[in-house]
Amino acid sequence: MAIEFKNVSYVYQPGTPFANNALTDLNFKIQPNSYTALIGHTGSGKSTILQLLDGLIKPTTGQIIFDDHVVDNKTSQKILAKVRQHVGIVFQFPESQLFEQTVLKDVMFGPLNFGKNPQEAQELAQKALRLVNLPEEHWQKSPFDLSGGQMRRVAIAGVLAIEPQVLILDEPTAGLDPVGRKEMMAMFAELHATKNLTIILVTHQMEDAAEYADDVLVMANGQLVKHATPMEVFADITWLQAQQLDVPHTVLFKNKLSAQGFDLSANIINVEQLALALQRSLKKGGNHE
Repeated sequence: MAIEFKNVSYVYQPGTPFANNALTDLNFKIQPNSYTALIGHTGSGKSTILQLLDGLIKPTTGQIIFDDHVVDNKTSQKILAKVRQHVGIVFQFPESQLFEQTVLKDVMFGPLNFGKNPQEAQELAQKALRLVNLPEEHWQKSPFDLSGGQMRRVAIAGVLAIEPQVLILDEPTAGLDPVGRKEMMAMFAELHATKNLTIILVTHQMEDAAEYADDVLVMANGQLVKHATPMEVFADITWLQAQQLDVPHTVLFKNKLSAQGFDLSANIINVEQLALALQRSLKKGGNHE
């Protein structure tokens, strides 16, 4: 599913002394089956964009186009409901939203809510649980008897069970240790590759954006300040720091190696690229010490 923002603005409490311009004249397009990172410092407008994407709020002005559906400030709840069927969102700490007696029942809730019969909902839930690699032996357990990482997988399965075309990830690795974070991001990468999902990743982890995204939207003060490839965004350390964004650790490490004499390209932003470049440099017997 392609998503296009056309002159989108959003004002909280318009027409009051407390009016706040959260977004101003946004124009961008997210291509179908792309993996887009949405980054920016706190208060930049990312959360408002997520609410617009999920149909929780409507733009004050402008349009959001979801393939054949156009959302503006006059869009009916019926159209918004149709949009929500195609957009799944994994919020921060999604395991806090679990509530059913068993894992399977919890994952079935979404499909049932969108009108599937119990048999269809169960089949979709089982399929989603397999996608997140949760063993069948856990399906009849209470979700609260699982580990934190397993609970998060159940919550993600609940989103996947509605078979969204767009998957929004809002800080999906928050609270996880480095191993858990790596496993979770690898799972999303596999889903993107195998299910042709359009993924939108909202994160403060610049390493994840540099490693997995093919497109980056950078927000600041409610405005889009850059829309570019990860290479164009993360290779420019001075610009990142000016936007109050962290520089990926890989980029910092690469610069330290270059200062030691390693012959490394400037166009390195993730671990895989750095490993390959180091191999080439060592084979050439560069001038490093």
